[in-house]
Amino acid sequence: SLEHDSSSPPYNGQRPDTTMNDANSPTQTEIHVDLTNPVIQEIVSRHRKAFQSRNASEVYLAVLVKSFPKGRVARDTLRTTWFIRDTKTHRPVPSRLTRQYFLIGEADTEETEKQLEQEQKEFEDLIRVPFPEEYAFLAPKVFYGLQFIGSRLSF
Repeated sequence: SLEHDSSSPPYNGQRPDTTMNDANSPTQTEIHVDLTNPVIQEIVSRHRKAFQSRNASEVYLAVLVKSFPKGRVARDTLRTTWFIRDTKTHRPVPSRLTRQYFLIGEADTEETEKQLEQEQKEFEDLIRVPFPEEYAFLAPKVFYGLQFIGSRLSF
C-alpha cells in the first residue's frame, strides 16, 4: 500500500528541490531520498518488475522533441548531452529504455530539405511531419509524432 507516512511533513505546495533565496526567487538544493523508506522501496520494486517483464523490443519511454528544419545546432546539442550516443560514431545507441525523436515540419527551401535528408541518414531520429512550420499546425504536428511512435514502437 502506498499511503502517506504520517511521520513525514505534509506537502506544502512548494517543490521539494527548491528553496527561496533572499530575493525571494527559487534556488536549487539537493534532494535526499531515504531508500530505506518502505514506500520508496515499493515504488522501486514495482518499476523494476515492470521493466524486467518487458520484451527486448519494447520501449519504456519515447521522447518527442519539437524542432524546426533549421534547428540543427539545437538538435546536435541534445544529441550530445541528453541522448545516449556511441562515442565513436555519434549514432544513437539502441536501448531497451528510450527512443528519442525530433518532430520537424516541412522545409522552406530545397537546400534545407537536402540537409535534413543527410541528417536523417546520419542519425535516424527525425520524424518528418507533412505540415508547414507554423503555430497553427503545432497540435497536428504533435499528434502526427504520437501516431508515428505508436505505430512503430511497443510499450
